[in-house]
Amino acid sequence: MPQLKHFIPKVIVCSLFATLLLSACSTHDLNELSWLTGDWERDFNNTSQMESWKLRNDTIYGEVKYSNGNDTSVMWLSKIYNKDGLTLELINDKNIEPYFFTIKKKSDTSIIFHNPEYQFPKEILYRTSGDSLVKIIHGSGGKIPKSAAFKFGRLSN
Repeated sequence: MPQLKHFIPKVIVCSLFATLLLSACSTHDLNELSWLTGDWERDFNNTSQMESWKLRNDTIYGEVKYSNGNDTSVMWLSKIYNKDGLTLELINDKNIEPYFFTIKKKSDTSIIFHNPEYQFPKEILYRTSGDSLVKIIHGSGGKIPKSAAFKFGRLSN
């Protein structure tokens, strides 16, 4: 029994250390995406599209809105978090069930999420350069590959 007395505190200390280490890794990965956070906007066909990304604790929360001047609609709600690697979770305005995308590739200025099972988009790429953010989505409509690119300007950080 005396050995057990020393063993239990060691297990507790090791467990706490492992928890802190995993938490630090999760936050570190999200901090590497600080270039994505802030408010972004683009104008297209008399509408304004806005993407806002905010880091809170261990999650980056996103929101995509469209505005025609008189009316503003939220189209997507997003979350980026660390679950066996970075995960992007999307909920659109018509669907209660979220769509999940996992990280495919990341650099200092870009990230690609993918979900090969989802028809469109299968991939979502975010890339920054200065005060610009480019979002490219890829997928397929049946057998035809589809792609769309959106360029945003930074409103604030």
